[in-house]
Parts: sequence; C-alpha cells; structure tokens
Amino acid sequence: MAREYARDPEPEKPGRWLRAYVRASFAEVDPNESLTLGLGQGDLASFLAALAVNPELLGLIQTAYDRWHRLLVSDGVDEVTATAVRFAADGIYFAEGFGLAPPVGRQRQQVCDLILAWSAAPGRTGTEMAGA
Repeated sequence: MAREYARDPEPEKPGRWLRAYVRASFAEVDPNESLTLGLGQGDLASFLAALAVNPELLGLIQTAYDRWHRLLVSDGVDEVTATAVRFAADGIYFAEGFGLAPPVGRQRQQVCDLILAWSAAPGRTGTEMAGA
C-alpha cells in the first residue's frame, strides 16, 4: 500500500491513502506486499483453514486492518465513504481467492476505476449518497 501511496498521481487531493488501498487491492499479487498477505488466487481457503488451527493469525490481521482503517479515514474522505470503498475493494480478494466469478481483464480494471471514482465523490458524504 505504501508503494501505491507514493505513486499517487494526485497527492494533494483528499483520499490519498484510500486510493492507495484500492490500487493495492487490485494490483497483481506480490508475495512481498503486506496488504495482500502474500495470498494468490485459491490461497484464501488455505489461509482460512490455517486461522482455524492458529487463531493468533487473526489478531495479526485485525491489527493490520485497524491500522489501515485509521489511515483511510484520516485523509479527507468521510468515514462512511472510506469504509464502503474499503469493503468494495476487499471484495476482490474474496472473488479471486475463492474463484467467485472475479472480474478479469478490462472488466477488472473498470471495477477498480469505479471504486476509485466512489472515493472521490466531491461534496457528498457516504451518508448523503445512501439517502439517509
């Protein structure tokens, strides 16, 4: 995620960490990248099985997500929007990890672009966009 943060083309624009999270979520799997935890397609089921026998792993993941969440909501995008965008970006792990009709090719990039657009909804909070 830090790599995507550093490469952000609009560093002065609010939501820099959020954009980095989305881009890192859609980046090709790199076993050295902590955001992906080194999991490739099909590895998620094995990882979940490992959690069952070693629950301490869950604590490590929870700590990482807590840290990422604090970053995502601290740089100018309201918390509801940042959380919804994070959940949307997280979906790529599950779709690819379990082979649940993940988007591929051009469609995969279009999904990433759409989620990035949600992170930049100017002047509207997540609550306003939800109609509350």
